[in-house]
Amino acid sequence: MTTNSSLDFWRGTLAVLVLVALTGTSATAQADDSMQDEWYGWQIMPVDAASVGLMVCGMAELEQTAMFSGFAGYALGGPIVHLAHEQWWKSVGSLGLRLGVPTTSVLIASAFSSSSGNSQAAFADAMGKGILALGLGAVAAMALDYIFLARKPMPSSNSSASQVQMLQLRWQF
Repeated sequence: MTTNSSLDFWRGTLAVLVLVALTGTSATAQADDSMQDEWYGWQIMPVDAASVGLMVCGMAELEQTAMFSGFAGYALGGPIVHLAHEQWWKSVGSLGLRLGVPTTSVLIASAFSSSSGNSQAAFADAMGKGILALGLGAVAAMALDYIFLARKPMPSSNSSASQVQMLQLRWQF
């Protein structure tokens, strides 16, 4: 594969990710006004940062325990935070995103890698694209988790239930 077609592949991948992000923001903007979402993605972010950092340090030092611990934190950290917020199905979705998106990215990248010959250059090209696709897929999965899944419905301050609760509080004082 030439460098121009490789560059076109990554431009196309970036364009698809931007379109997915834009589609999701317009869909959430049309949500029901009687319920507001509480965003708890900020609680997943430090877990992911520590997990990815541990994984990268493990790779740099060729330390398998650190690599696998970092991977376990990446794969299970988000779902555990969703479970802590009693969002059971979002926990399953988070696990699916975190395992499925990077895997799919690697499969797509392998389809675009050059398969001409068994040379070391072809192998290095395929490995480089695979590792880059794995990383981009992991980043995309984390971003999708933060943006779309890390929300739970909360009654808005204008709803009748919260107004009744405020009225009850006023009578108590």
